Amino acid sequence: MAVTFRATTARSATPAEPTGSAQDDIILAIASTETGSPTIGVATGFTEIDWGVEVEISGVTCRIYWARRGAGALATNWTGDYMIALIGYSGAKTSGSPINANAKSTLTGGSMSPYPSVTTTADNCMIVGLSGQWNWGATAPNAWANERYDPSSDIWIGDDGLFVTAGATGTIASTPSGSYGVLFTVAIEPDGGGGGGDPEMQVIRGGKLLHGGMLLKGIVR
Repeated sequence: MAVTFRATTARSATPAEPTGSAQDDIILAIASTETGSPTIGVATGFTEIDWGVEVEISGVTCRIYWARRGAGALATNWTGDYMIALIGYSGAKTSGSPINANAKSTLTGGSMSPYPSVTTTADNCMIVGLSGQWNWGATAPNAWANERYDPSSDIWIGDDGLFVTAGATGTIASTPSGSYGVLFTVAIEPDGGGGGGDPEMQVIRGGKLLHGGMLLKGIVR
């Protein structure tokens, strides 16, 4: 089964799940703040993937999470000085962690900063980019494609695509407009552990996203 984009949400302190979410969907969350590293109360059912603080500003903190939806809607009981947005996918692993690989880097001074490479161990992973930025605005996705959400003044923008053959993705180019931030690359594993796959969906080679890719960027206001 292929991992397939479901829907996104706008930013909120207590976001509801993406429209159309169903049992066993994987929901990713990005929580961003510019007020240092305050404590966050994580909504029931979400598990932290990683977090980071931009070293030059030290006020830009970004945390990323995943949850597997059950028969009912996901909890919304987030607390703390963060704004949060969600994106959902169907077709991912239905037991255990769906996160096959992840990596982190920092954006400094608005320079051209590629998203870090990840090395997947299963075919047909969905490659997802997540970032929180300071002084955010519209961003050129470069090697990313299929933009899902980009209001130019909100917490994030989104695109998605599959990485057919397991291995290293290479870094993935983007041109951020934010001055500083934390960048993450995450691979979501499909149900059944990969295998098979449509060669037309092979999307990232040598840092170039050929047929799609996933990008989420966070505004921190």
